[in-house]
Amino acid sequence: MAENPKRYSVSVSNAMKEELDVLKSSKYANVTMNHMLCDLILLGLNTTENRSRSRGSAK
Repeated sequence: MAENPKRYSVSVSNAMKEELDVLKSSKYANVTMNHMLCDLILLGLNTTENRSRSRGSAK
């Protein structure tokens, strides 16, 4: 766990909750919901960073 972790509150739609539930049971069954959500956030941040790099090098 990171030092001095920060808490965030988010609201998700019912549809997103259902998708998260499916993902939790299929790919993240052996870890906590917190771990899954942190992993998904990191994946999203990495994807955003990679897209920014791709666009920057394409110019």
